Amino acid sequence: MKKTVLLAISILFISGAAFAQEEKEAAEKKLPNRKGLILNTTLSSLTEPEGGPSVGLEYRLSESVAIGVDATAILYTLPETYEGENGRRGFRIRPEIKLFPSWWSNQHRSFYLSLMGTYRQTSYEDIHYRMPDAVEYLVKYKKRVYAGSANLGLQRYFGAEGRFIMDMYVGVGLRHRRTTPNDSYYSESWETPFFRIDEDGFNPQFAFGFKLGYRF
Repeated sequence: MKKTVLLAISILFISGAAFAQEEKEAAEKKLPNRKGLILNTTLSSLTEPEGGPSVGLEYRLSESVAIGVDATAILYTLPETYEGENGRRGFRIRPEIKLFPSWWSNQHRSFYLSLMGTYRQTSYEDIHYRMPDAVEYLVKYKKRVYAGSANLGLQRYFGAEGRFIMDMYVGVGLRHRRTTPNDSYYSESWETPFFRIDEDGFNPQFAFGFKLGYRF
């Protein structure tokens, strides 16, 4: 009798453990924010005043923490951004850490908070005139931007396993820009005079991004 009871208890214990494991695996499959690697591209970088294609990686360290980085090749400026076309080229690197509160997530979407850093470098050439004879000469400039921002974002998951991802974020922060030689940007202006953000020194940083990605 004792052996039968012990056997029954053992079977129930093993069955319960197996069921709990199956439930855990099923729950993990439903969670969109499980560990993994995300390959993405920032589509909004194509429409920036100094724009170009972007590619990024994001790695989920846990259900609530992720780290990522994206790189943008700056290949053009949008029409009427600057006075004249002076062949601006450069790159941008943005590392980021994201926090996903569990109470802000479900199977189809996750809100997150993030801290993002930015380093951007562009180079271009401009024609100057040496007085009094107005002799034309070419000056090469280099612009460097360092910035940081705190962001609020949303990830939405599509597909049977939630592998296709749409990511949007907005944020504010602070940036510092330096141009060498440092006398170029004060002779340039945007087409809209009251919307002058193209200046050296410290200025507010407004962050916005729209990404599409795939989770492996």
